[in-house]
Parts: sequence; C-alpha cells; structure tokens
Amino acid sequence: MRNDDEASIHMRRLKVSRMTMMGIPRSIMSEKLKWSESTIQRDIDHNRNAVKKLLEKYQKETAEFIIDALDTFIAAKQEAWKMFEAQKNPSVKMGALKTVVDVQKSQVDVMIRLGIIDTIADEININLRNNTDFDEETLKEMGAFLVERENRKALDEEQ
Repeated sequence: MRNDDEASIHMRRLKVSRMTMMGIPRSIMSEKLKWSESTIQRDIDHNRNAVKKLLEKYQKETAEFIIDALDTFIAAKQEAWKMFEAQKNPSVKMGALKTVVDVQKSQVDVMIRLGIIDTIADEININLRNNTDFDEETLKEMGAFLVERENRKALDEEQ
C-alpha cells in the first residue's frame, strides 16, 4: 500500500468522485488513475459515505430518495459506457458518449436544483460548478483512452 499524504488522497478521491459521477467503470478508473480496483472501491465507498453524512442534514427519507436517484443516473451512464465498449461502429460509440454527457448534465442539473452541489462545495471549500461541464475535449480524451485500451487488448490477443 502506498503511503500518501492527505492532500494526494483527497485529490484522488475527487478524481474518483468525478469519474464515478460520469458512470465510468471501476476497471477503467483503476487503469486510468493507476490504482488498484480495491483502492478505487474504497474511495467510492468513502465518497458515498461523505455524501450520506451531508445528506443526513435532510430528512432520512429525502436522503434515501436522493441517493436512489443518483444511483439511477450512475447506472444509466454505466450502461452507456458498456455500449461504448461493446460497439465497433464509431457513430454508435459517439452516440453512447453523447448519452453519457446528456445523463451527466441531467444529474448535475438535479443536484444543483436540490442544492447538493452547493452544500458539498461549501463543506469541502471547492466550487464544484467549475467541474460540472464535461466538454467535448474531456469526452474525446476518455474515448481516445478507451480506444487505445481496446487496441492494446487486441494486440495482446494477437500475440
């Protein structure tokens, strides 16, 4: 296990949080961030518990509803990522990426309307509104990473 200081752990958890909200699977997060899947899962669990603690300020039923809604957004994005990974057709792949972006925008909109993003931003002293736009460059980078990953797998299978 690596001996990290609090700042680097915090930054890793922010990256994991952002990638989780995008619906990126743990295996891809692990590969992209160069951390084990178990470390990624611990960060996801930590982030989820932190959000739950913040939501405890709301009524319990409301918090459970919000968590379920956020889980639904994440599941939808994960399905779109699966479609992206399974397809060979570039236009279908781009359609899957567009779905990820559309679901992400909807999720962020709901979180802003519920005041969750502002609450979290106040708690960790970061303006998360600056990090909610997943522009084409981010998608292209992630898409290029996944295509490169698929190409490496294909080359490994050939050898």
